[in-house]
Amino acid sequence: MSRTVALYAVAWVAIPIAFAAYVSLAYSWSLGKGNLPFLGTHELRWWGGFAVALLVGTACVVLARQRNGAATVLWPALYAVVMAAVLLGTHLAVACGHGDCL
Repeated sequence: MSRTVALYAVAWVAIPIAFAAYVSLAYSWSLGKGNLPFLGTHELRWWGGFAVALLVGTACVVLARQRNGAATVLWPALYAVVMAAVLLGTHLAVACGHGDCL
C-alpha cells in the first residue's frame, strides 16, 4: 500500500471509526455511572476529541500529496468541512444508539 493511500485511508476511514469508538466508550462508561458523558464541564472533552480528530485527518490530507497553488489550502479546508459534518453525524448516531436522541 502506498503512503498516499494509507494517509487517505486514515483520514477518511480511521478517523470516523476512532471518533465513533471514543463517543461510544464515553457513553458506555458515563451511562454506567448514571450520567451523560458530554454535559456541563465534560463538554470540553467532546470538543477536544472533535478537534483532535479533525486536525489529525487534515494533517493526513496535507501529507498525502503535495499540491501547488490554491489546492494547497482548498483540499484540506474542504476535508475539514466535510469531516466535521461526518463527525457530527457519527456523534448523533452513536448518541441515539445509546438512548440520547435529541
